[in-house]
Amino acid sequence: MFIIYLYLHLVTDAYSRKIVGWCLSDTLEAEYTLEALRMAIGQATALLQSEQKPSDLSASVPNRDGREMML
Repeated sequence: MFIIYLYLHLVTDAYSRKIVGWCLSDTLEAEYTLEALRMAIGQATALLQSEQKPSDLSASVPNRDGREMML
């Protein structure tokens, strides 16, 4: 009978406490933790690139005399 241990390397977001990167391995080598970190960085980079530019976001709010003005 063989016993196999697997290790789950996780990177979590400190604010939301969500798992943002992970890697499953059969050893505790740091390379697998770094792979999980690379996954998290890749997801954050993709998220930042997909966001709209602030100049593309325009909002209109009414001013005191009831007319709308652009922000």
